[in-house]
Amino acid sequence: MIASMEAGVILPEGVTPSQSMGSIFHGHLIECLDSAWADKMHEQSLRPYSQYITWSADSIIWHVNVLNEEAFENILVPLMKHTTFHSEHNDYDIEFSEFTITKNISYENLEAAAWKEQRQLHDVKVEFLSPTSFKTNGTYAIFPFPELMLNSLIRKWNTFSDASILEEQDLAKHIASVIEITDYNLHMQPFYVEGQRIRAFRGAASFGRFHTDAAMRMTAMLLNYAEFAGIGIKTALGMGGIRSHVQIIK
Repeated sequence: MIASMEAGVILPEGVTPSQSMGSIFHGHLIECLDSAWADKMHEQSLRPYSQYITWSADSIIWHVNVLNEEAFENILVPLMKHTTFHSEHNDYDIEFSEFTITKNISYENLEAAAWKEQRQLHDVKVEFLSPTSFKTNGTYAIFPFPELMLNSLIRKWNTFSDASILEEQDLAKHIASVIEITDYNLHMQPFYVEGQRIRAFRGAASFGRFHTDAAMRMTAMLLNYAEFAGIGIKTALGMGGIRSHVQIIK
């Protein structure tokens, strides 16, 4: 099972939210875990969760996503038992107003939704809700290059899926060669963690003009999965949170 949880956040008076608070919330998440399970999880190269925060004029939301049933039981269930935590770094308390499971779906059903759709897809729009970046060739890539995005998602899918495995060699490269970025509106927004400034971006981009039906469906499936998995680097610390919108040709 793949699932998303949202929690309303109450900060102390005078404290304003920032994307880099993701690392503070990550610290709370780790503290809520069973230590033996956390040690086991940290032995993996990929984390079975992502998390980030968003806010508007009247609310702050913490988003936590898990990528399998084990992570649901060992991350979301314990988290929802804690209505407050103390930030040692800032020396203040943070409260949660409520916890809600907003989405849950199986890998099998997520895949079926893409491959059983009879109508043709126009494009997939991705909103990058928290700073997003990729690490390639020893540097940061601050643009949503399709191959980098898809490679990140395929690795997570193949690690955590309890259904199909995407085994085709160089699959991300192949899909990226037959889709196009049709629109984008992006801006730089660095992410700070432990004093380190990470070059990153936010905004929106659309992917379409699919050259093949298979590329169209695979792109839609993986970018829907990205709402749970996150995209790019440091998705456990608050980066790479996205929302995807699949547009159908009517």
